Amino acid sequence: MSMHLQFQSAPAAELRSDEAWLTEYMLRIWREDGPTPHGHSMDSDFICLQELYDGATGFPAGAASLAINGGQPVGDPAEAEVPLVLLTADAVRTAAEFLAAVSFEQLWATGGAAAHARYGPRWAEADVRRIFRQLHADLAEFYGVAAAADHVVVKAAWV
Repeated sequence: MSMHLQFQSAPAAELRSDEAWLTEYMLRIWREDGPTPHGHSMDSDFICLQELYDGATGFPAGAASLAINGGQPVGDPAEAEVPLVLLTADAVRTAAEFLAAVSFEQLWATGGAAAHARYGPRWAEADVRRIFRQLHADLAEFYGVAAAADHVVVKAAWV
């Protein structure tokens, strides 16, 4: 089963903190509109990337979890058709600052072996490292642009 995490940034005034409205908004983008200039998505690698971020030290409490796992649930996640979370503009800035400041090399030094192990022995370590370096760079760019625009971020988990 494949999992995806979809990110969409927008001005807070353009969104409603309403589960049904946000679900329809994210479904429309996912199914019909495709990637948008203010969107980003990741496949199940986001789980390993979060584990790399969890190994970061020297940052404010909770900063490492904001980009992927952070945000306020919209509605009841246990009953949601599509689990949604919303990050405020302040949380988006904190996530962007973390992603810009964290050293990928340090993350890989502390958690890279575990990430490589998840891929299995058929994958070369250099290839897995390259994948995660790019995932990190893309996520840092997404949050940097969102923070500069003073946007909020909606995240939807798809199975």
